[in-house]
Amino acid sequence: MSAFSLLTSVENTSAVRNLPQLGSSTLNLSRLYESETRFNEPILLLISPGADPSQELAEAAASHFGKSTSSGGGNVEPQSGRYRQVAMGQGQADLALEELRAAAEAGDWLCLKNLHLVTGWLPVLEKAVNTLLLANEEHVIGSVDGVPSAQHATRPVVHKDFRLWLTTEPHSGFPSALLQSCLKVAYEAPPGLKRNLRRTYESWSRAYLAQGNSVTRGTALAALAWFHAVVQERRTYIPQGWTKFYEFSLADLRAAADVIDRLMLDSGSVGGSVKDAWAWIHGLFGEAIYGGRMDNSFDAQVLQSYLHQMFSDQTVHSLRLGPLQLPGTTELRDYTLLIDSLSDYDLPSHFNLPANIDRSAQRNAANRVIAQLRLLSRSVGYANGFDKTLWSQELGPILVLWKKLNQNNQIIQSGHDKRSRKSGSSIHKITSHVNTGKDEPPVLQFLRLEWHNALHLVQTVHNGLAGLSRACRGTQLVTAGLHQLAESLLHGETPKTWLDEWPEGALDPVSFLRDLVRKASAVQDWLEREENNQLIQRDSPALDLADLFRPSTFLNAVRQQTARQMSVPIDSLKLACWWPNSIHRNSEKQMKSIIVRVTNLKLEGALFESGRLAPSHPESPSLTHLPDVSLLWIPKSSPDPVSSEESISLPVYLDNARDSLVANLRVPCPVGTQDQWIQAGVALLLSSF
Repeated sequence: MSAFSLLTSVENTSAVRNLPQLGSSTLNLSRLYESETRFNEPILLLISPGADPSQELAEAAASHFGKSTSSGGGNVEPQSGRYRQVAMGQGQADLALEELRAAAEAGDWLCLKNLHLVTGWLPVLEKAVNTLLLANEEHVIGSVDGVPSAQHATRPVVHKDFRLWLTTEPHSGFPSALLQSCLKVAYEAPPGLKRNLRRTYESWSRAYLAQGNSVTRGTALAALAWFHAVVQERRTYIPQGWTKFYEFSLADLRAAADVIDRLMLDSGSVGGSVKDAWAWIHGLFGEAIYGGRMDNSFDAQVLQSYLHQMFSDQTVHSLRLGPLQLPGTTELRDYTLLIDSLSDYDLPSHFNLPANIDRSAQRNAANRVIAQLRLLSRSVGYANGFDKTLWSQELGPILVLWKKLNQNNQIIQSGHDKRSRKSGSSIHKITSHVNTGKDEPPVLQFLRLEWHNALHLVQTVHNGLAGLSRACRGTQLVTAGLHQLAESLLHGETPKTWLDEWPEGALDPVSFLRDLVRKASAVQDWLEREENNQLIQRDSPALDLADLFRPSTFLNAVRQQTARQMSVPIDSLKLACWWPNSIHRNSEKQMKSIIVRVTNLKLEGALFESGRLAPSHPESPSLTHLPDVSLLWIPKSSPDPVSSEESISLPVYLDNARDSLVANLRVPCPVGTQDQWIQAGVALLLSSF
């Protein structure tokens, strides 16, 4: 059954059964307390890194108890009502136990945060919980007119209003007995824009939304709810949505809502111009609340693009946010009905992502499943010692692959032969050239170093695998290094000693070996061509930067060589490019710079038609092969071949993992569409895997 057929079947079933929604309801701690918690059962909230439910817990406690004076004291964190919390860490164990007993007797709520930091102490907590809660179930005291009864005063007693909340990140050392005694709840963002919006508006009361009776503020809060949902759900499409997982949480939402309140209520700007407020929002949200955790400049561009699009006068006037037509009121019910009318399924257009992004998402999911299946297929039952039979059986395919990869080339021999005619110089001679570099062009120096490093890595791999082969045949003793190498390969992991020499290499050893031999052969060819002055001439064949181990270093070598040729400082140059069938300000032939023609670039997130970017279609392939492009370094004072109004600067990544940036290139696009390509996560790739 296809995905579309399955989706249609599910929708039909839900319609027949008259189900209002297909997913579970959003997590609400107040509702959870009322319906599922008990005084003698701890509630364990499983959180992701950076998430903190303590503020929501404090608000739920205040709602239940009323805003009374805190019963906590000492070194306990600031409290809200009858809510206590202790952030676990060094020196907090005794305080946590004291607060546990005090809160149980007073009927307060206690939250012990970050238990994953103190897993060694958790058996002590487990014993205290069992003693205080489970063993005293028959000694519960009630509350009569606010005064607890005094029965069983000689034994520890638990008030019926007491709740013990625990938070932890997933940890393998968490005691199973304590885990089993708790009500376990996953505290995470609900999946889908609809559920995300519903959770946000459930956290806002009717009175809060109506403060100031300002439609502008209500619209700004709606923009915040939509923005928060979009940036969280965009994580579904990593690495094209975001390059990594950012922990946007309810704490960010509350801080952002507080900023809106201060700007639109406290400043008295309600009903008037809010242009200054938008500027503050763009800055605070983009640089601190949401953008402060971002370490990728292109992710930051996406965030700023969303902020300028959603928090603007245009939103206030049109009352439009993505698929939402806002009611333009301050009534909570109006927004709730609007959210309920949304589909349970998110479309790429809701995020301004490419229409074919599901192809990329499915490909990435398939790659993850394949990697996990490879791990499962590996033997995990071997002993710590040497098992000749197991090693021969499990490592045999790797050894055979390495032998086949090196059958038709002389790379290994080049490393041993001091007079290798194939390479034009021995590894010793290459090392001498690298160390002296007498008046050699920077590009030639780079390729000598690249070839030297490739030979060294090939020899490291060959020596290790040859040692394993001899050990399996019984002709060599197993050293600690060989055992560590075999252990990594048996687990389907690239050995650390290999990755130390090539950090960008594949984590799968089979892919690592294939890439190593392919790149080493290509570098050997590049070096021969450069030694014959045939690599970067204007009539030279186009180069595939994916052939290199360090393509960004090659571009810097070209930059240095260009600076020498033009007699200008190296930091006065910028990277420019010419695209075929595009309109450029000046001719490629007019430039005096070194021109490098690059081939085999891939485009992800868009199409390239008539010399410029074009939107993808649902049936478009996930990757588009680009025509050859000419790269060169020009003075920063010179205009780019394509104007900034008709182009956009896109990242060039090593592969589709998007974790290794090579360069930035300006790509032609229709005027005024830059935000479209930024939000679509468009990028160029040297390799598709």
